[in-house]
Amino acid sequence: MPVQEQTPYIKYVANGVTQTFSTEFDCESKDQLVVMLNGEEPAFTSWSYADKQVTFVTAPVVDTVVELKRQSKLKRTTDYQSFNHTLNYKALNSDFDRIWYAIQEQNYKAGQYNYDYNFVLTQVRPIDTGGTGANNPNDARNNLNTYSKEEVNALIATGGEGNVVGVAGGGTGATTVAEARTNLGVMSSTEVENAINSATPQSTETTFGVAKIATTAIAQAGVNDADIITAKKLRDALNVGGSAPAFAVRAWLNFNGTGTVAVRGGGNIASVIDDGTGNYTINFITPMPNNNYAIAQMGSIYAGGGNSSGMYLAERTSSSSALSRTINSFQVLTINASNTSSDVLSGSLLVVC
Repeated sequence: MPVQEQTPYIKYVANGVTQTFSTEFDCESKDQLVVMLNGEEPAFTSWSYADKQVTFVTAPVVDTVVELKRQSKLKRTTDYQSFNHTLNYKALNSDFDRIWYAIQEQNYKAGQYNYDYNFVLTQVRPIDTGGTGANNPNDARNNLNTYSKEEVNALIATGGEGNVVGVAGGGTGATTVAEARTNLGVMSSTEVENAINSATPQSTETTFGVAKIATTAIAQAGVNDADIITAKKLRDALNVGGSAPAFAVRAWLNFNGTGTVAVRGGGNIASVIDDGTGNYTINFITPMPNNNYAIAQMGSIYAGGGNSSGMYLAERTSSSSALSRTINSFQVLTINASNTSSDVLSGSLLVVC
């Protein structure tokens, strides 16, 4: 009989009731048919075959995958002879049918191989089913936590340090700190400080900029005009210890009051006026905040004749005449040991408030 184009394979999913399944392809006998239940061959006696029908003694349980596949025997059993009528059309048709069956089966296998091969190439198989969970080598190695051959060779060659990871890969592309900063385009803390300092000038009386706080030594030396003195450093510079407040001298004076008054030195002193023997008016350059300032004095009076010398500050010239004291000036009266007015040879005054 003619051999029709056909697929020598069919698959079913059992419903738990059906016992008979059609092959839908030609098959000469049961021994040329392969039956599989869930990928395993059942007992040969548990099923029968006739008229393209496979019938099970007991229906396969529900959801069982039933596969029917023809597998022709690749042999010829008839030895054709001319004298015994073995060379006839029936024998020839049977042998030719088996040849075509075998060709169909090989063709199906080749097609199935190509399908499986393409499936392997295009589909991602999870690790728990024997795959890598990836469709490229890098992802596969990452999923399996393995190294590539190149990475292993690099680890061996570098004593376990591996290759330098480039910036694009999340590394620095460098083996030193300086190279890493260069590749990443960043600066060190020192470079940042230098850049800030170079961009901002040193502050002066006329230039806005940066300045550092003076040390105690610099504050006490009093020669640095670039550093800033804090309140603490000011007390250090003045050698003011303890917690008591410090008050500044608002004015000071050293002068010779004999003859023409001569100012030897002073601070915040505009002039010294000679108002008479032993009587002087001291004028400030900058006024005091009020009249309640304190005056400290000492001095020497040339008395002659061996009399003792000294300087005494008097608030009054007599019991009824007070010396002048304003925020701009004050008067002093110098008297000798004999309690008479006398010009001062060397007088020193301090004003505090």
